[in-house]
Amino acid sequence: MRFYLHTYIILAVLAVSFSAVGCNDSSSTASTTISPTTGLFKTEGTLSFSSTKGSFSAKGIFDTLMTNASASGAFTYTENKKTIVMVFAYNVVSQTNVQMVFSGSADTIGTVSTGSYPFNPTSGTKIAIFGYIPNIMDTTANTSFYALTKGALIISSISASAVAGTFEGSGVNAFDTLQTINITTGTFNTPVVDHYHGTPGKIETMAVQQIRSAVRKELQRIER
Repeated sequence: MRFYLHTYIILAVLAVSFSAVGCNDSSSTASTTISPTTGLFKTEGTLSFSSTKGSFSAKGIFDTLMTNASASGAFTYTENKKTIVMVFAYNVVSQTNVQMVFSGSADTIGTVSTGSYPFNPTSGTKIAIFGYIPNIMDTTANTSFYALTKGALIISSISASAVAGTFEGSGVNAFDTLQTINITTGTFNTPVVDHYHGTPGKIETMAVQQIRSAVRKELQRIER
């Protein structure tokens, strides 16, 4: 199975770090100026699924401070004439239990459009990545980060301002591949912005750079 765990491990660590900054760093000018009313996202997004590791459901206006208890949104960027669309969602169950999901779609020949994007492909031009952290506040040695390695994400509609679709598949815990997950009835419908933060701080900027780096490696892998 050609599954590049390093990509998902990098993204898992960044997701946890980014969320911790969003929740706790009151000294960051960038973070404290972003809110559901002044932030980049103006309309709510949704993302939900059922799985063998529990269900996930998010609905609300995306906010890096997690002012809203639940939300989903997407940002898009272009690199080497390729468009990448990243969807994020979180659900604050409690102060000690925060679920997070991210999913990315890209096409090695250019623009992301409607169609099927397989997870961990070995051929073709389309690729999708998907990660689920059941609890980003879990600091124990048994932290779980599930990545889908089979299945597909299907984009049913996409524009400059919104993206919607469905997904399902199976995968493993990037930190313990003996733990598996099956996801069904996945669906999302979120607004899209061209960057995720108004005036990002150093850590937020680094996170975006590393996300792009990880996605770039996956694109290069299937282009070979």
